[in-house]
Amino acid sequence: MTPSGPPYWGWSDPDKKKPVTVKLLEALAAFEQRYGQEPRHVLVSGQTLTDLQTALQNGHRLPPLQVVVEAQAEVPAHTFYVQ
Repeated sequence: MTPSGPPYWGWSDPDKKKPVTVKLLEALAAFEQRYGQEPRHVLVSGQTLTDLQTALQNGHRLPPLQVVVEAQAEVPAHTFYVQ
């Protein structure tokens, strides 16, 4: 079940040099600026979720977040659907 709230908002960043953790934080910040509320749910591709997990295991850090990140087959690579 997906949370209620604003519609999912798409953020895409194909820059392969930028860490996926930075891309996630930029997507979350852009959503908050646009809608005036903190995001709670993010849909990503399976590969993006794997890349995020690998980055965190390799020492990349994220601030404490109150957001659920979930993989969905329909989400294109390098894309974050934020709600």
